[in-house]
Amino acid sequence: MTKQEIIETLEVCISLMQSSENVYVTKQLTKVAEALTEKWDRDEYYVEQIKQVLNHDETMENLNNIKL
Repeated sequence: MTKQEIIETLEVCISLMQSSENVYVTKQLTKVAEALTEKWDRDEYYVEQIKQVLNHDETMENLNNIKL
């Protein structure tokens, strides 16, 4: 199941709970959806930072290997 599928499934469940006026479960599912989204955003940011550092390291290594 992809991240998008997980969020869509949670949104369907949230909608169903809202229809049945189950406030507690609605709030809990909303918290879960928000927590997952925040975590995934942080993870993506962290991965991007790692890629930038690795690219910087590779660039510096390539520059050091240039022979004039």
